Amino acid sequence: MFRAKQDLIEIAKAAPLSLFLNLTGYIAFVVLVRNGLDPKISISFLYPVMVALSYFLYGNLVFHGEYSKNSLFKFIITHISGYLANLLLLFIFIDIFALTHELSQLIAMVIVALYLFLIFKFVVFTNQ
Repeated sequence: MFRAKQDLIEIAKAAPLSLFLNLTGYIAFVVLVRNGLDPKISISFLYPVMVALSYFLYGNLVFHGEYSKNSLFKFIITHISGYLANLLLLFIFIDIFALTHELSQLIAMVIVALYLFLIFKFVVFTNQ
Protein backbone atom coordinates (compact mmCIF):
# COMPACT_ATOMS: atom_id res chain seq x y z
CA MET A 1 0.00 0.00 0.00
CA PHE A 2 2.73 2.47 0.96
CA ARG A 3 5.82 2.56 -1.24
CA ALA A 4 8.20 4.83 0.63
CA LYS A 5 10.13 6.29 -2.30
CA GLN A 6 7.09 6.68 -4.57
CA ASP A 7 5.04 8.15 -1.72
CA LEU A 8 7.71 10.75 -0.99
CA ILE A 9 7.91 11.68 -4.67
CA GLU A 10 4.13 12.11 -4.83
CA ILE A 11 4.10 14.20 -1.66
CA ALA A 12 6.95 16.34 -3.01
CA LYS A 13 4.96 16.93 -6.22
CA ALA A 14 1.62 17.41 -4.48
CA ALA A 15 2.80 19.87 -1.82
CA PRO A 16 3.68 22.80 -4.12
CA LEU A 17 0.66 22.10 -6.33
CA SER A 18 -1.63 22.01 -3.32
CA LEU A 19 -0.04 25.19 -2.00
CA PHE A 20 -0.54 26.93 -5.35
CA LEU A 21 -4.17 25.81 -5.72
CA ASN A 22 -5.06 26.57 -2.12
CA LEU A 23 -3.32 29.93 -2.09
CA THR A 24 -5.02 30.94 -5.34
CA GLY A 25 -8.39 29.80 -4.03
CA TYR A 26 -7.81 31.46 -0.66
CA ILE A 27 -6.89 34.80 -2.20
CA ALA A 28 -10.00 34.66 -4.40
CA PHE A 29 -12.06 33.70 -1.33
CA VAL A 30 -10.78 36.67 0.70
CA VAL A 31 -11.34 39.08 -2.20
CA LEU A 32 -14.91 37.87 -2.70
CA VAL A 33 -15.75 38.03 1.01
CA ARG A 34 -14.18 41.45 1.45
CA ASN A 35 -16.32 42.64 -1.43
CA GLY A 36 -19.49 41.60 0.38
CA LEU A 37 -20.10 37.99 -0.65
CA ASP A 38 -20.99 35.56 2.15
CA PRO A 39 -18.11 33.15 2.96
CA LYS A 40 -20.20 30.04 2.29
CA ILE A 41 -21.45 31.40 -1.03
CA SER A 42 -17.89 32.33 -1.96
CA ILE A 43 -16.76 28.75 -1.37
CA SER A 44 -19.74 27.47 -3.35
CA PHE A 45 -18.70 29.63 -6.29
CA LEU A 46 -14.97 28.91 -6.13
CA TYR A 47 -15.06 25.18 -5.41
CA PRO A 48 -16.16 23.97 -8.88
CA VAL A 49 -13.54 26.14 -10.58
CA MET A 50 -10.77 24.77 -8.39
CA VAL A 51 -12.06 21.20 -8.82
CA ALA A 52 -11.78 21.37 -12.59
CA LEU A 53 -8.30 22.84 -12.40
CA SER A 54 -7.06 20.37 -9.80
CA TYR A 55 -8.36 17.30 -11.67
CA PHE A 56 -6.06 17.91 -14.59
CA LEU A 57 -3.13 19.19 -12.57
CA TYR A 58 -3.12 16.40 -9.97
CA GLY A 59 -3.77 13.74 -12.57
CA ASN A 60 -0.97 14.90 -14.86
CA LEU A 61 1.64 16.23 -12.46
CA VAL A 62 1.34 14.09 -9.34
CA PHE A 63 -0.31 10.74 -9.87
CA HIS A 64 0.00 10.22 -13.63
CA GLY A 65 -3.31 8.42 -13.48
CA GLU A 66 -5.22 7.38 -16.54
CA TYR A 67 -8.17 9.60 -17.23
CA SER A 68 -11.35 7.62 -17.45
CA LYS A 69 -15.02 8.13 -16.71
CA ASN A 70 -14.47 6.08 -13.56
CA SER A 71 -11.61 8.26 -12.26
CA LEU A 72 -13.53 11.43 -13.13
CA PHE A 73 -16.60 10.11 -11.30
CA LYS A 74 -14.52 9.24 -8.21
CA PHE A 75 -12.79 12.62 -8.40
CA ILE A 76 -16.11 14.49 -8.50
CA ILE A 77 -17.59 12.43 -5.64
CA THR A 78 -14.42 13.02 -3.61
CA HIS A 79 -14.63 16.76 -4.20
CA ILE A 80 -18.31 16.85 -3.32
CA SER A 81 -17.40 15.33 0.03
CA GLY A 82 -14.51 17.81 0.33
CA TYR A 83 -16.85 20.69 -0.47
CA LEU A 84 -19.38 19.53 2.12
CA ALA A 85 -16.61 19.11 4.70
CA ASN A 86 -15.39 22.64 3.89
CA LEU A 87 -18.89 24.06 4.36
CA LEU A 88 -19.34 22.17 7.61
CA LEU A 89 -15.99 23.39 8.91
CA LEU A 90 -16.85 27.00 7.98
CA PHE A 91 -20.17 26.67 9.77
CA ILE A 92 -18.46 25.27 12.88
CA PHE A 93 -15.60 27.77 12.95
CA ILE A 94 -17.56 30.90 11.94
CA ASP A 95 -21.05 30.33 13.31
CA ILE A 96 -20.29 28.30 16.43
CA PHE A 97 -16.77 29.30 17.48
CA ALA A 98 -17.01 32.86 16.06
CA LEU A 99 -13.62 32.72 14.35
CA THR A 100 -12.90 35.11 11.49
CA HIS A 101 -13.73 33.85 8.02
CA GLU A 102 -10.05 34.16 7.01
CA LEU A 103 -8.81 31.94 9.84
CA SER A 104 -11.74 29.56 9.45
CA GLN A 105 -11.00 29.02 5.76
CA LEU A 106 -7.28 28.55 6.42
CA ILE A 107 -7.97 25.80 8.93
CA ALA A 108 -10.60 24.18 6.71
CA MET A 109 -8.28 24.35 3.71
CA VAL A 110 -5.53 22.40 5.47
CA ILE A 111 -7.91 19.72 6.73
CA VAL A 112 -9.65 19.29 3.38
CA ALA A 113 -6.37 19.32 1.42
CA LEU A 114 -4.96 16.46 3.50
CA TYR A 115 -8.18 14.49 3.15
CA LEU A 116 -8.27 15.04 -0.62
CA PHE A 117 -4.64 14.02 -1.11
CA LEU A 118 -5.22 10.71 0.66
CA ILE A 119 -8.39 9.96 -1.29
CA PHE A 120 -6.76 10.93 -4.60
CA LYS A 121 -3.81 8.68 -3.87
CA PHE A 122 -5.67 5.59 -2.74
CA VAL A 123 -9.00 5.83 -4.54
CA VAL A 124 -9.06 8.18 -7.53
CA PHE A 125 -5.68 7.94 -9.26
CA THR A 126 -4.87 4.29 -8.64
CA ASN A 127 -3.65 3.38 -12.16
CA GLN A 128 0.04 4.01 -11.71
